[in-house]
Amino acid sequence: MHPSGPTTVTDLGVRRRFLAGVVLLLFACLPIFACERAAPNSSRGPSAARASGTGGTGNTGGTGGPLKIVATTAHMGELVRHAAGALMDAPHASAGPRLELRVLMGEGVDPHGYKLTRSDAVLLDNADLILVSGLRLEGKLAESLAQLRASGKNVLQVGDELPRDRVIIVSDAGATEEGAPKVGTPGEDAAGAAQHLAAAGELEADPHFWMDPELFALAAVRVGGWLADADSKNADAYDSNAAAYAQEIKNLDAYARGVLASVPEQRRVLVTSHDAFGYLSRRFGITVRSVQGLSTESEAGVRDVQDLVELIASRGVPAVFVETSVSPRTIEAVVAGVRAKGKAVIVGGALFSDALGAPGTYEGTYLGMMDHNVTTIAIALGGQAPPRGMAGKLTQKPERVR
Repeated sequence: MHPSGPTTVTDLGVRRRFLAGVVLLLFACLPIFACERAAPNSSRGPSAARASGTGGTGNTGGTGGPLKIVATTAHMGELVRHAAGALMDAPHASAGPRLELRVLMGEGVDPHGYKLTRSDAVLLDNADLILVSGLRLEGKLAESLAQLRASGKNVLQVGDELPRDRVIIVSDAGATEEGAPKVGTPGEDAAGAAQHLAAAGELEADPHFWMDPELFALAAVRVGGWLADADSKNADAYDSNAAAYAQEIKNLDAYARGVLASVPEQRRVLVTSHDAFGYLSRRFGITVRSVQGLSTESEAGVRDVQDLVELIASRGVPAVFVETSVSPRTIEAVVAGVRAKGKAVIVGGALFSDALGAPGTYEGTYLGMMDHNVTTIAIALGGQAPPRGMAGKLTQKPERVR
């Protein structure tokens, strides 16, 4: 069983403070990430054990084998791969890899409705570390994850450790009267905020934080620190890799800001199937509207479709977007409604929202997924962007509206 008890800033050491400072320099005015805060239990990582000498000694895996990590989503798997770098394939004393990563949800899988299979349960039970996106994204796994934490499993819920003032809070209607997502207030992490939201019954945390590269860079550093605590003999490598990945994400952030700003203001409206792009909206100043709510489990009504039809027709929005992990049915209804009014609109492309692209492809990485999304959005709405994206690696050219 992993040791429990509060983890102090001192326990985390100079390394963690230095890396947080690096990310603060990369992104101006970033909040201090949750890894510099006290943690209530062992699910935040074995830092206390590492500092006291009772654990985290580099003996990866409970039986001397590789450190077995299970990530719920491909986004979380990306954080592990980049923080581990060459260590992912580096030999261990057992002559196998030092790290063994398994991702539960693959290409095109909707995490909102995902249910554990028997093989998933075995993977989780045998895991040394479990990485969860959090903020109730994996809603149907909540009970199983709670049981794993109670049993002493080392579970890190990344989104739940974000400072509350960085987490978007929405009402049942999806937005405030001003049309902007509600944001929490400082002084409490997202885990505490989620409890209050559940009690209120009318507010909900938006779990799609990876749509803000700034937050995903912070998550990268947190996961690097988590791995460093678990495999302290290689702590410097994990921390260095995570910092380097945060720099790559910074470059993506700058590219996204530039191409989305090139979209004419009147057309700067992103219409999608479900409300997965609120963080992108806040970060880059683009209005986002969707047919469904935060979860794909929510139902879209006739009024929702009609409201979007009126918005698109009145603003002259040239394109709407389907999502790779969500049925296109509701967006197709919106397109039909707009065209029935005599207005032109196309489906500008398929965006990645809750899942990455195919494994082994550029779009199957976080950087490639976001490059695809912002490039596709910018070009379809009339902005300027390289046809093959930031790195010239996109496999399909987005469609430009003329």
